[in-house]
Amino acid sequence: MNLKKWTLLYILIPLFLLVSIFSFNFIIDPYSITPYNILNIPNKFARDDR
Repeated sequence: MNLKKWTLLYILIPLFLLVSIFSFNFIIDPYSITPYNILNIPNKFARDDR
């Protein structure tokens, strides 16, 4: 594998992983950090029962 292709993969694969993790976390949003509820999940994982 030549250097250009290796460098491109070295940069794009971690970037793709980070974007996919953050987008998955934004869609699920288990701690209700954002006001958006894209999947309309009624019960989140963390509740404010203090």
